[in-house]
Amino acid sequence: MDNDTINIKKWIDCWDKAHIELTSIKSIEMSNENYLFDSISSLSEVFNYALSYSAPSTSSGLVEMQKYFSKLRKK
Repeated sequence: MDNDTINIKKWIDCWDKAHIELTSIKSIEMSNENYLFDSISSLSEVFNYALSYSAPSTSSGLVEMQKYFSKLRKK
């Protein structure tokens, strides 16, 4: 066997082991009654951060959308 084949087999074995561990972690996390709340809370923090550092939009996008639809209609 060449080195590439050996490395690929090692990589596959590594991911097989990782799959077992990740499945175990997922099972533990999903059995936690606060899992959904914690997940949403984490996403909420990220969303609020993005909102606080984003520039306000000067347009709703409606005019741009109408231009786009107008071009489609002409085709």
